Amino acid sequence: MNAADLVHRLGLNETDVLNIYQFGSRVYECKQDYSSSDWDFIIVVNDSLKLPDITQHEETSTGFSHFEEESKYSKDPTGSAIIHYHSESVDATIFREFSFLNAINYFYIPAIESLSLQTIPHIKSKYVWKLTIDYKIPDINLAHNKSLLRRSFSAVSDNSFVKCRKKITLHPEQEYVGRKSLWHSLRILLFGCQVAEHNQIINFQEANALYKDIVVDEIPCDDLVFSSVPPPDNCTSWEQRAVWKWEQYKKKYTVMKNQLKSRFKSLAPIVK
Repeated sequence: MNAADLVHRLGLNETDVLNIYQFGSRVYECKQDYSSSDWDFIIVVNDSLKLPDITQHEETSTGFSHFEEESKYSKDPTGSAIIHYHSESVDATIFREFSFLNAINYFYIPAIESLSLQTIPHIKSKYVWKLTIDYKIPDINLAHNKSLLRRSFSAVSDNSFVKCRKKITLHPEQEYVGRKSLWHSLRILLFGCQVAEHNQIINFQEANALYKDIVVDEIPCDDLVFSSVPPPDNCTSWEQRAVWKWEQYKKKYTVMKNQLKSRFKSLAPIVK
């Protein structure tokens, strides 16, 4: 896949497209095999381009859907300013330019990841597929921006941690999704600390060792925390085993999460 293929698939005119950024696991390079992985993109288009208003029927028939956080980044009464596209292999969020600028100013995580790609030459050449406008991450030395950074990244990290618990304990068939959510919870805090220190993400692979521990290896049986706490003999139902498994993950990673939160808090204090 290349930029021209992507633009054609989305039914866009290349002249309307300003920037195309890839993000997600392919950028983090946390996997060995990407043959079954989605391609994730942020696409910025001209403000003059009117994005379609999506009905529920169109969501299922075209692959386009409403972007759930549009109200946060867009106050446009004339129609959609952000839409999402999903297919079997592609996930793309399409922003009209003014909404993308709002997303940057609110430290929307995929936007901050996208702009960080622009500053690292070997990564930029691989993952920035089109760059017409060189947007900048807001100055993190300003106290107001530190507050916005911390609120944005911390909220998503906390939500991912809760999602992990729910997936593992209530939907054991989605345990893999739960483990990925746990990893994202920690990765986001690591990236947030990088932005607080460097005004950008400088190392997209910082959380990759955790990806192996949490997502690939599942429960590491040779780890003292887990091997010393086997499932109790009366833990026979899937519900009981699911709760037990979550408790083991919580014991191992809550301390790490709290340490990262404390570090992030010191680097990006919230101004009252």
